[in-house]
Amino acid sequence: MEFLNNLSIRVKLLLISVIPVLSSIALLYNSIDESLKEKDQILKVENNCEEVEILSRLLHELQRERAFYISYLASQAPQDLLRITEQAPATNSAIFSAEGLFRKNRGDTNFFIQFDSLDIMRGDTINFPENLNHLKAEILNEVFRITSNSNVADIRNLLHAHLFLLYTKEYFVRTRNILLPVFIGRQFSGHEFALFAEAKAKYDLSREKFLLRAPSDLRDVYDIVFADNSIRSVQQAFDSLLLAPEAIPPVSVDEW
Repeated sequence: MEFLNNLSIRVKLLLISVIPVLSSIALLYNSIDESLKEKDQILKVENNCEEVEILSRLLHELQRERAFYISYLASQAPQDLLRITEQAPATNSAIFSAEGLFRKNRGDTNFFIQFDSLDIMRGDTINFPENLNHLKAEILNEVFRITSNSNVADIRNLLHAHLFLLYTKEYFVRTRNILLPVFIGRQFSGHEFALFAEAKAKYDLSREKFLLRAPSDLRDVYDIVFADNSIRSVQQAFDSLLLAPEAIPPVSVDEW
């Protein structure tokens, strides 16, 4: 206290003015720090949504390419071979776009190294569909990792619902492809029925999880899309084959 008493009036006034300024600076720093954290959080959410969206597009293109290969292996039809040729550039473009986004967001594209040998895989026509299954599984795993790392509960729930929908679509596609040779040969051969039953069970489970987790507006869109006559007819075909595998419905390959 004696120290303060010995200070000049000018110094005392300076101290009186400096203390509020320091408090203001501290408050401003905290405010800026919170704003930067909020900005970082928003940016992370935006990046997560972008990455999930672009990986979903890539998954779709890989599903299309695999379907064309399965169709060609079963039919050996020239039009199916043409579809393969036309699809490859679309798949490559989806990989390029996804890799560019990951480079922008993360500065890291290690995830896409596994796609570097895609052209070599395409040369192995017999094993290529199964190799594509492995790549699609890796995409779904990456979407799961992105979704699980989201710190915003509402966004995480929406991404989880989207992930379940991706799984549902993937198992739906796999089941369709398993049954394509069955419709061509008019019978189940080997372990095709076991593969079909397994894929159908996974599809039903993913669908149930999606319906439990999805918000009402997303479920409304889902209900509208899955009310389409073509999808309903495919689902009915799945159910009838599971109950009576010997009664293969008269479905043309083109229609399937």
